[in-house]
Amino acid sequence: MAGAHASCYSMALSGELARNRTPPKKLYVKATATFDKVGSGWKVTTMELTVRAEVSAVDQGKFMELAMAAKENCPISQALKNNVEIKLSAELA
Repeated sequence: MAGAHASCYSMALSGELARNRTPPKKLYVKATATFDKVGSGWKVTTMELTVRAEVSAVDQGKFMELAMAAKENCPISQALKNNVEIKLSAELA
């Protein structure tokens, strides 16, 4: 699940950056899933996306805006919405 989310988010962020006319030189995206005991079983409760990017001509504020838009529009994020807390940490290299 984490691998699928990282891949999907990476494509969504690449798209957001390209539409902004600031395509990334490099993107590093890592997703970490947290499983917790809920009732008698286990459940994914949190997905944490960590992003480090090399992008020309964009400041941290604009980058964060685009990173948040990608989080909201990523199909895997949409599938997890209202079931799993999604955290995002994004920074420019």
